[in-house]
Amino acid sequence: MLRDYCLGVVILAFCTACSTSDANVTDKRSSTLVEGSEAWFVWVDRQVVSADTMGHGPDLGSAEWCGVIEAKLFNRASGLEPCSTAWNSKATQKLQAKK
Repeated sequence: MLRDYCLGVVILAFCTACSTSDANVTDKRSSTLVEGSEAWFVWVDRQVVSADTMGHGPDLGSAEWCGVIEAKLFNRASGLEPCSTAWNSKATQKLQAKK
């Protein structure tokens, strides 16, 4: 029983370290990502999460994905065309300001 508990603690510590490390890499990379690139879509989606509770969601960068991000990030009130160059910049600024 104690062995199972210790194993659980070790796994939890490892997972926490991995997720923290991944978040730090994402934070550092956000300032160097090219807005509208595949890597930028991944960065945005990790923060806003376009998928439903079952993990199903629109393709990153698709019109549907842009609409979901517009709704979740701006409550459909950005005033810009989703996934346009100006919208991408506004999304980046908003996500960086959340940190």
